[in-house]
Amino acid sequence: MNVFILPNSTREKFKTPYGKLFKNIEELRKFRTKFKAKFKNKFIICIGDVVSNSMLGDGWDINLCVYDNKTLRKDISEYLNKKNLENFKGEEFIVWNPAGMLTEDAFEIVKDALNFKHSKIFVDGEEDLFVIPCVKFCSPNTFLFYGQPNEGIVMVEINRVVQTNIENLFGEFYAGICEEVCAYGHENVLSKHKMTFEVTKDAHLTKKGDCIIGVNADKGLADFSEKFKGLIKSANSCVRIFVICTQFRDEINAKGNENLILTNEKDIVVRKSKFIDDRTIAIIADKAAIDLNREIVKTLAGEKEKAKLTLKFVVWNE
Repeated sequence: MNVFILPNSTREKFKTPYGKLFKNIEELRKFRTKFKAKFKNKFIICIGDVVSNSMLGDGWDINLCVYDNKTLRKDISEYLNKKNLENFKGEEFIVWNPAGMLTEDAFEIVKDALNFKHSKIFVDGEEDLFVIPCVKFCSPNTFLFYGQPNEGIVMVEINRVVQTNIENLFGEFYAGICEEVCAYGHENVLSKHKMTFEVTKDAHLTKKGDCIIGVNADKGLADFSEKFKGLIKSANSCVRIFVICTQFRDEINAKGNENLILTNEKDIVVRKSKFIDDRTIAIIADKAAIDLNREIVKTLAGEKEKAKLTLKFVVWNE
């Protein structure tokens, strides 16, 4: 799967509102009352939990809501009641999309959702950048609302100029690739190694394998695409690994290297060190097995039906 990564140099541009800024829902309500005809027969998109809940609660007929159950990267339940979004009737979509990135799936889900009069997209990750696919695929007969952190609600009236500006901004993103590996827990998962973590196709695990967090993997390094291998072996390649188990999440940042071998048929190893062998997928990682979310480790080591472990490896070249 293709993934597009927001460069740090472009991040500041998202802090400038791309439309009219309202300090709060009360200001927006007054504007709507004054210019009610402006919104007649318009398609309305809301991006963000606070904006969506507030506008639904204020009586807006929202066509598409995009949300992630978080605000300022914290659980939205700490800040407001989610009942307006929960009661919103329409076609429901779910997509995985990490912070600071846009996945190929995100674009496809938005395109599909826009075919319905009412729909909502739950983003497993972060929805902040969904302004880009929404503006890209919506019709000019659209108003888009999104939250500007600590400032208010931004209203964007979609036209060709706005779409061109967003396309130009998206053109600054890095192009990356994501490979997914699925594995399963085991009663002997300890996740205590201080320098590495590993998943393996092997089904057997002893307590000596304290770096192994998943068994019965559906891939070894040899099974990764040649496109992925080529990119991770390029100069300045960056790697972000997303570890997903039930409702728990973790992230690891690491580096690729031109000397990676990537031929092992059953194992995948991430290392804090610079050591490379045929099992190594990334080096100079900021976490090893002992650093991983302990709720993930506890779930994987459970004695009942073995939990599914998903690892998503995203690589790009800066």
